[in-house]
Amino acid sequence: MKRVQKGGVIKKLIALCCLLCFVLVATYVYRVISKPAFGTIALPKVSNSSTPAVSMKPVTIMGPYQSFDYPDLLAVEPNSPLVYPVVAMYNYTYRDVQTWDLAIEIYKISSGSFSSNSAYLYRKEHPQIFAESQKIIGDQSADIMTDTSVGDFSKLAFLSNGKYQATISLIGDDPAGTANLQNTFDMVLRTWKWRT
Repeated sequence: MKRVQKGGVIKKLIALCCLLCFVLVATYVYRVISKPAFGTIALPKVSNSSTPAVSMKPVTIMGPYQSFDYPDLLAVEPNSPLVYPVVAMYNYTYRDVQTWDLAIEIYKISSGSFSSNSAYLYRKEHPQIFAESQKIIGDQSADIMTDTSVGDFSKLAFLSNGKYQATISLIGDDPAGTANLQNTFDMVLRTWKWRT
């Protein structure tokens, strides 16, 4: 009789441990998928020597936390619902032979430090993949991480202003080269102004 009870207790303990592991894994997966995703899209190279010129006319966005310009060749994409600490989000695309994706997110981070930003920490921990550089914007510095593992354009800028942080990500490919992508990235950074 005691053996049956011990076996039942062991089975209950095993079931409880399995349930606890499942809850921990589900919590981790939820946290990972609820964070902004950063990555690259690998598309086949297309040779096209007669690529048309693109419009780089600036469009100004005046948000509650910031203002910036982006080129009018980009189309506005719908945003997914904001999940704290994200307080503002802007998504744009350009689709021709290839696709560009510009994503801007603003976070409210109580620490005011990039040490709370998992995307920043991941890139800092992998210098063999992400080349780091700085760009001065007005009176502040932007930390820029370039993904060197892809042949396409893939840059992410990190900006901070007190308890607010912003990430500006541009990924894409263009048969005409990276000049228009770089000009787009530079336009957003050059015109960026915090309003908080």
